[in-house]
Amino acid sequence: MTTAFADSHMDWSPRRRSTLAQARRRSALLKTFRYVCIAVSVLSVTSLFVSGVSRALGGTLLGRPLTADSPRMINPRFTGRNGGDSAYVITAASALRRSAAKEAVDLDQPVYSTKDGMTIKAPTGFYDPDAQILELTGGVVFIDKKGNRFVTRTAKLDAKTNTAFGAQPLQGAGPLGDVRSDAYEIDAKSGHVRMSGRVSGTLKD
Repeated sequence: MTTAFADSHMDWSPRRRSTLAQARRRSALLKTFRYVCIAVSVLSVTSLFVSGVSRALGGTLLGRPLTADSPRMINPRFTGRNGGDSAYVITAASALRRSAAKEAVDLDQPVYSTKDGMTIKAPTGFYDPDAQILELTGGVVFIDKKGNRFVTRTAKLDAKTNTAFGAQPLQGAGPLGDVRSDAYEIDAKSGHVRMSGRVSGTLKD
């Protein structure tokens, strides 16, 4: 009986040590698995965050989303003729279509020019080729072949009639003198300016 008890005791100790070792290994594996799950979760959240920021920063132009239906055009050029058969050209650094269904585009650094020598430019703009309407914002500059230069904050140009107008103050300078007004209308073909509101000017000697 004593010998049997001793043999039983000797056989039991190694099995216990083996069981403890296996438990420790399982515990280590579980801990490693938890760390891997945490790492994968962090990477997933980071990826979603970076993707969102990239779309917000790099996927917009002039405040509208860049999608497959609204591709960006580099150095676009638009041409047309008004009712009087006078040709005009609109160029820009880039353009972004608002939708695939419409040709209307937002413009970066647009320039409108006619064969009669009128140039109109601004930092940003919007052009609807179907309606032949060009809207300019961010500080608009008019320059004609006579050396007159007019500046205003915004302008709307009807390319069909070559007429630019706005309800914003206009300031001009040229060979004849300086002038300002509260509102204006400019014939982009002839360069004739019609001013309204508080109009004032100074003639050169």
